[in-house]
Amino acid sequence: MRKKTVGIIAVTALAVLALTGCKNEEPALLTYSWDEAVVYEAESGTLLGNAVTDSSRSGYQGDGYVRGLAEDGDGVSVEITVPETGFYDFKFR
Repeated sequence: MRKKTVGIIAVTALAVLALTGCKNEEPALLTYSWDEAVVYEAESGTLLGNAVTDSSRSGYQGDGYVRGLAEDGDGVSVEITVPETGFYDFKFR
């Protein structure tokens, strides 16, 4: 009996959605892009816990890199400014 009731409720809900059109006039996702990538360097951020900047190994960009991210509380805080509220793609290296 329970499966039949759940099935009837599900079919009724689908019918209501179909009859009302369930149409959303707003775009599903707002995205923004820049002509040039904006680069934020971790070593310029606020270091937390045991995090430190270093430049003794090769292969980094900018002025160095952050190491010492092994324990709870270790990290980097970087303030990012966006032009307006929305969804943005961030790429971390």
